[in-house]
Parts: sequence; structure tokens; C-alpha cells
Amino acid sequence: MADSREVNPGEVWEENEFWIELSWRIDPDGSLGIRRFYEAPDRPGEKMTVDDYYGWIFANSVPGLPEKAAAEGLTPLQYMRRYGAYEVRRGVGPLHEVEVPDDELEDVAVDEFGRVYTRAPLPPDPYPNLAPTGAPEPDPEGRRPVGVMVDGKVLRGWPTPSGRLEFYSRTLVEWGWPEYAIPTYIESHIHPSRLEEGQMPLISTFRLPVQIHTRSANAKWLDEIAHTNPLWIHPQDAARLGIATGDLVRVETELGHFVVKAWVTEGIRPGVVACSHHMGRWRLSENGQRQAMALVDLDRDGTRWTLRRRKGVEPYPSTDPDTARIWWSDVGIHQNLTFGVHPDPISGQHCWHQAVRVRESRTRGPLRRRDGGHLPFERGVPTVAGDDPVGARGVPRRDPAATLDNAAPQTDRTGLAPTPVTWVVAIVAATTAAFGVTGGIGGAVLMVPILVFLGVPPLQAGPLGLLMVVAGSVAAAPRQLEARLVNHRLGITVELAAGSGAVAGALASVALSEQVVIWMLALAALIAAGLGGRSRPLRNPPVPGLTADAVGERIGALAGAYPLDGGVAPYRVRRLPLGLGLMTVAGFLAGATGTSGGFLKSPVMSEVMTVPVKVAAATTTFTVGLTGVAALGVAIAQGRLVFPDASAVLVGSLVGGWLGAHFQTRLSPALVRRVLAGLLVVVAVALVATR
Repeated sequence: MADSREVNPGEVWEENEFWIELSWRIDPDGSLGIRRFYEAPDRPGEKMTVDDYYGWIFANSVPGLPEKAAAEGLTPLQYMRRYGAYEVRRGVGPLHEVEVPDDELEDVAVDEFGRVYTRAPLPPDPYPNLAPTGAPEPDPEGRRPVGVMVDGKVLRGWPTPSGRLEFYSRTLVEWGWPEYAIPTYIESHIHPSRLEEGQMPLISTFRLPVQIHTRSANAKWLDEIAHTNPLWIHPQDAARLGIATGDLVRVETELGHFVVKAWVTEGIRPGVVACSHHMGRWRLSENGQRQAMALVDLDRDGTRWTLRRRKGVEPYPSTDPDTARIWWSDVGIHQNLTFGVHPDPISGQHCWHQAVRVRESRTRGPLRRRDGGHLPFERGVPTVAGDDPVGARGVPRRDPAATLDNAAPQTDRTGLAPTPVTWVVAIVAATTAAFGVTGGIGGAVLMVPILVFLGVPPLQAGPLGLLMVVAGSVAAAPRQLEARLVNHRLGITVELAAGSGAVAGALASVALSEQVVIWMLALAALIAAGLGGRSRPLRNPPVPGLTADAVGERIGALAGAYPLDGGVAPYRVRRLPLGLGLMTVAGFLAGATGTSGGFLKSPVMSEVMTVPVKVAAATTTFTVGLTGVAALGVAIAQGRLVFPDASAVLVGSLVGGWLGAHFQTRLSPALVRRVLAGLLVVVAVALVATR
């Protein structure tokens, strides 16, 4: 490997690679004499690679490693790649307490502080790179410092002028900072005396003890444990600001602001807030690490930069099946871009702590965003892509130079207590289930696109739709069976084809890209709208002389009769092979998108197989539950069903299914289908337009 970015796309440099590249760009032809220090040791004139760099280190500066590697027929670099570590020395303790051997004590002199000097030459260091040694000055006779006298023994001591642990720095005195020669307290820019009214110190240097730097994001188990960074805030400060856990807060720095969720905890000191680092990773394209990096837009307008999240992480197909089980979407906020530089005046080191103002974000409500678009979901909870450009009362806000609009951290969803958004999902599920059962097309064809429009990943929304189909079918069954509209023989026959297609669709869904699934959802909605909105002539009129005893299925045939306008209308299934083929397609689409396929199954029964509309709708409602169970089993095995969100959909679907079955016999099917057709067109267009 010549460059670590071959496996880590983007402008994330290893430090050694950065210096190599910088040197070659400064001195491209070697005329300045800089480039030669970064040429390959065995290939003069060629740029040093990562393998060259570490290969030389392991071969020349790790005692015993070359011999150990050679014994196994390996180079030192190959040895380290295979084993990852090499033990140089055992029992290494406090080096300052090691006694100096007699062969290093020649013509010894001891000064007033106990510093020991010797004329013995410096022996080769058998253990280089293990600890800093320093270079204290020799004594007036030219002897080198070798140790310090402690209780009659010459110990190595510390690499300081006296050989002891010193609190006085002569270097700082010589550099013109005598007031800091002895350790003392220095007030920083976040000292309370320097804070303005309303400001608080933000600690950005702590981290959750799981992630560290960028490389740990490649560990999928660590990403699942910790993937976001809420703002820690004490209950006293939260009460003063009117903030609760999970609320969006705006953190304003001297350069800009970022929006993040709050976590109210007594684990932080009152008057101080904190946001963990090593989080908020981002990328500008679909390439790159996909389980801990959000996809963002980075815009520049003069000196103003805006980083706005397009979408978080989502399940995706790969050689690792666990990537299809990703249940989180929020990967936190990259706060560093809003931090000003505050270097220490002596060392030049950067002070990351910031003086900030914290207030509640002006975005309120579960379904509101600054651009009027959809809100990305985090396991069913919407996370706002930014706060409102104007205040809650229409007051324009000040625009700092840098803005980070990002999905904020996720509150705990492991309990059973529903959040306000859970109730929104339940209401949407109930409404769409009622419409779907009434129209005989299954409400999932309306609910799943709405969830995806709101930001739920398709691989997560699909199983919720399948669950809704199953629940709605179960809720509607008693009333439909009582009305004697369901043709069980027909239902079981077509379900053999539809169920097989559903299993195939569910298995294929993890291999499809999100964009493909979204287009499939939009196409499904448009097909359902086109088929559902058509006016159908009455093909099976009542037959005089038939009594209520004739209502039901005909034994031994795919035929039957149903009550209509005070009479009884008989019917017979036609074009069965074509109908079964189309049912397989409907099942595949149901399994791949979670939309039940009822929007195709019902029209296929009525238009292709000449089954009356009401019988087709009731039989479809009965069979989509079986189709949903087949595909849902696959989705659960793939780990794609988020159970907290599933509970909301389940309750809403049961209620909606019962209501839909209640109205199915009272409302005109044609009217219901036309209303549904209009809604489906709106959803399909909005879904495509926002993607």
C-alpha cells in the first residue's frame, strides 16, 4: 500500500503521509535538498511510501525485531503485520530508579544537588525509543551527567539539570517568562471572570470511552455502542433554559453555531456544557465509510461556510450481513468547524475549550424543518437538519460565519414509553390503514412512501409497512368474513404465487440501493393511483331468483356470489394463469418495498380475473396478511424491524384496519379509490422531488 487513503477515501491524512507529500510539493525536483529526506531508502529519486516508512523503522529502530522476524522467514514489516506487536523488554519500571552499573562510573564527581557526573563514554543504548532521555549539560570538567545520588546509590534519575524532578523551569526564565518558571494557575479565555453575560464554557475535549479518532469508526460494534454526541447539560441549567433531554439546542460560538440534541444529566458540572469529540464524521459523496459518516453538503458564500446534513447512515448491502442491520441514522455533530483558535501564548498549543451561548433551538414540533422539506428519522424520531431561519415569532436571527446543521443525538428508545413522534407514526398508520382497507389496496402503499419521505431508511420502513399490512388484515378479517365477501379458495390460490414473490422480494431488498427502492415506491404509488382511480363498469349484475343462501363460495370451483343492491350477483374467475403471474410480481414488489402489493392484487382480481370489486377488495385484504407474513419473516431474520417503532405501527394498524372494515360496506368503493389515487400521486411526486 502506497497511501492509506487507498482504503480510507477522502482528505484524511496520516501525519507521516502529510509530511512526505508536503516535502515533495515544496521541493518537486529535489533542488532544495528537502525531498531527499523523504525518498524511498532503496529507490533513490522515488517518493517514500507508507510501507517504506514503517519498514525502515521496524528494521532499524526496534531491537531484536529483525532477528525475530528472520527466524520466521519474514521481514520486520511482515512480522508486525502478522502479529501486530513485538515485546522489546520485560519488566520495564520507573527508569529514574534504575541503578547505574559500575562500568559507567569512572572518575565520578558529585555536585551540591547530588547530580553525578562520569568520564566513562556513553554506551550504546540497547533500548532506544523507549523513553525520552534529555541532554543535561556536562560539568565544568567535561564529565557527562550519568545519574543522581540517592541514599548512597547512583540512580539514573530524571533527564533534568539536577537529575531530580524539578518544579522550576530555567528555560522559561531564559525565554522571558519568569513568572511562569514555577507551576501556577493561568486564567484562560473561559475563566468565569472573562465570560460575558449568558456565556458558558463548552468542554469539547472529553470523549465517550468507546470511540477514538477516526479509525475506530471502522469497528462496527463500537459504532453501534456510541455513534452520536449529545450536549451534556446539568439539570439546573436545563431548567433555566427550558430544555429537556432530547430537545434541540443551538450552541453559539464566536465563529458560528451548531444544532445538537440535549442530554440532561448530573454527570456535568452546573454552568458547564460538554460535547464529546471523535463524533460527527461526515463525507461529501456516497463514497467513504458508511456506518459512521453522514452525507453532507458543504457550501461557501464568501467567508461564510455552511455544513448541512443531507442524510445520516442507513442499512446497506455488503459482504458483511451486519451492514443491512444498521438501525441508527444519527452520527452526531462535527462541532470543530465552529471553534476559534485559542493558542497558549507560551507553548502554542491549542485550547479547545470554548465560551458559548446555549439556547433552545427555534425549531419546534416533530415535523418542521427550515426548508419545509422532510425530516430525517432516527429510529422513528425525527431529527432536524437545522433550526428555523427566523425565530418562533418571526424575528430574524443573526447569521454567524459558520453554521453546522446536523441531525442531533438520539434519546433512549429502548423503553416502552412512546414519544410524541411515536404518536404521530401511530396516527399516520391508523389513517392509512383505514383508507387502505376501505379501498382494498392495503394502507402500506401510502404509509411506506410517507415514512421514506420523512426520512426513514427504506430498509427500515419496508418491514413497518409489512407489519401494518399483517395487522390491518387481521383487524379487518372478522367483519369481512361476517359479510361473506372473502373468497378463500381464490385467496389461497393466488397467495401461492404472491407469497413466493414476496419472499424473493424481501431477500432482494438488501441488495438494492436506496434510490432504486425509492423509485420503486414512487412507481408503486403511481400504479396504485392509476389502477385505483379508474371507474369500473358493473360486470356481475344481480340475478333474479337468487336468494341469500347462494351468497358465498361455490364448492369445487373458483366462483361464488355476493350481495349487491338487495340482490345476489354471481361471478367466476377467468384468465387464472395470467392472474397468477401478475400476483407473483405484486408479491415481489410487496417484499421489496413493504407495500403489501394489495394495490396490484385487487385490480388484478377485478380487471384481469373479472372478480367483483368488493369481493376482490375483501379477498385482497385477507391475502395481503399472508403475503406480509412471508416477507416480514425474512425482514426480521435480516434484523431490519425496529421494534419500538413497530409497536406504534401495530397499534395504529389494528385501529385503522377495524375502522376501514367498518366503512368498507358503507362507502362507495369508487369514491374511496379516487381519493386514494389523488393522495398516492401527491406522495409519489413529493417522494421523487425531494430525492
